[in-house]
Amino acid sequence: MLSQLRQNTKIILWIVIVAFVGLIFVVWGMNLKRSGGVEAGFIGKIGNARITVEEYRNEVANQRAAYYEDKGQRRGAQAEEEVNQKAWDAIVQNHLLSQEVQREGLQISDDEVALEIQANPPAFIRSQPVFQTDSIFDPNKYMAALEDPQYDFRPLEAYVRAALPLQKLQDYLVSGVRVTDQEVRMMLAMLDDKATISYARVSPVTDVRDVFADPSESDISAYYSSHTEDFKLPEMRKFKYVEFPERASAEDEGFARERIEEASDLISEGDSFEEIAAEYSDDEITGAKGGDLGWIKRGQLTPHLDSVAFSLEPGTVSPVIRTPYSYHLLKVDERRETSGVPEVKVRHILARVEPSPSTIEEIGSQARSFAELASKEGIEKAATEQSLKVIDSPQLAAEQVPGLFKVGKEDADAVFKQEKNEGTSVLDGAQAFYVVKTVEVAPSHVPSLEEIKDRVKQAYLFGLKKEKAGTIAAAVAQEAARGKTLEAASSAWNLSVEKTQPFTRTSNVPGIGRDNPVVARAFALSLGQTSGAVESGNDFFVIRLDARQAPDPQNLGGSIGQIKMSLLGTKQQAFVTDWYTELLSKAKITDTRSGETRGKARKPSTGYLYTGY
Repeated sequence: MLSQLRQNTKIILWIVIVAFVGLIFVVWGMNLKRSGGVEAGFIGKIGNARITVEEYRNEVANQRAAYYEDKGQRRGAQAEEEVNQKAWDAIVQNHLLSQEVQREGLQISDDEVALEIQANPPAFIRSQPVFQTDSIFDPNKYMAALEDPQYDFRPLEAYVRAALPLQKLQDYLVSGVRVTDQEVRMMLAMLDDKATISYARVSPVTDVRDVFADPSESDISAYYSSHTEDFKLPEMRKFKYVEFPERASAEDEGFARERIEEASDLISEGDSFEEIAAEYSDDEITGAKGGDLGWIKRGQLTPHLDSVAFSLEPGTVSPVIRTPYSYHLLKVDERRETSGVPEVKVRHILARVEPSPSTIEEIGSQARSFAELASKEGIEKAATEQSLKVIDSPQLAAEQVPGLFKVGKEDADAVFKQEKNEGTSVLDGAQAFYVVKTVEVAPSHVPSLEEIKDRVKQAYLFGLKKEKAGTIAAAVAQEAARGKTLEAASSAWNLSVEKTQPFTRTSNVPGIGRDNPVVARAFALSLGQTSGAVESGNDFFVIRLDARQAPDPQNLGGSIGQIKMSLLGTKQQAFVTDWYTELLSKAKITDTRSGETRGKARKPSTGYLYTGY
């Protein structure tokens, strides 16, 4: 079969396959010379294998394409960084797995490749319309194509030949992973074991009203001394920063204008508004519906769009409309009045005016250039020279930095660790770049009692209330243990008793929550048994188990097999991820994309390293 595939070279229809081949590591067994540093044309090393700029750029292109397919929208600067990092991680992974494939001697025969092509075509092949009938993969059409000399399947052969060793490696790694019957039973209990409880809640806020003590100075001082850590303030920083907003350039404006005008011209030439909306509109939600906004009343659109929509006759299309952030085309399908209120059924096409990746990169370059100048001359002087505004931040704790600069925790932590007057950092935020300088550092400390005396007093009083709430809950539980019903024991303290619907160990129980001591305690009680006081957050609960419904394996039917397969997949995933993390930790990796050694690649997040087709 493979020889026949190689001879069928008249028509090459599967350009898409070439992109997928690029996702698989194609430098098996490269014998690269040792090098003490990174040479021109290379952006890093994995062991002794040098990573070329071309290899990296190809993988970045693959990841960009995957991002577009997944997100369906244009990228920002943060997304571009994510794409670049994913590309690097993929290259590292492919190199390391290639080495493991060779070490294990996992060979692939021509027969295996041929069988895989015939019996298990990849998802991107199955999704091709030419192989489908009524949008469903048709094996007969696919097999007919394999025999048709018009098609060149060599790219598919290359893809399968590159992918199969990785599949074999994964199968080899997980071959010893098993799921025990005990694990299945535990999972069944987690998923299907149900409890119904009644409970009395004692809240120190709403159920304790007789604690009006006026604490003495010695009481407050003693409480402060014994709860010092509760009043400890975190380390705080103040920053000076200059913002470089990611604004669309004249070229970006022109691009959006050209797109909306092209859409308008096509509609004028006879193409349907609905088809053009699906192809051209940046509104992903309405674009898929032909731009349909539904019935609109006055005031539901922005003023400019609103006036145009209600001035159009049914069946007509508006001229190009410019709003602050976009270009628009509107079409009115129908008009009506509902209870005397005019309404129009509107479709629209949206072309956003937003910065392109190249524009964002240019803005980032400006920010980095300014940061270099600010490091030499100081941020104030550099900003004055370039007519930029320096902004003073309030005093911030580490967890507040991501919100100010709209960055991830890792970047925020890095800038927070920057010492006072150490230099400047460039942060790539969601809508702007920031050049940041730390100007004040307040170490973590416990304020003096005089500074926070009122706060200590309130905490002391709340502590008394919580202690009283615990005492009440314990009294209710004690009365129930002596034979009173939970309702009778609770009524003595004016507490109501609530009853839940059946819930599992992982359910969110209304009024109680999820994954807390109350839910856990419920499954430890015997039927009809009442608990002691159970503390959860600031409240206390006394609960009674009213009903228990254990899973019945006889009624679960095929779900037991599904649960077992799910558990097996989870264990296999965890095993492979841990195995790769260990492999990664021992690898010698140099990443010089930004001109410096970055050391180890990041730990993989979730999912199999390789998931087949």
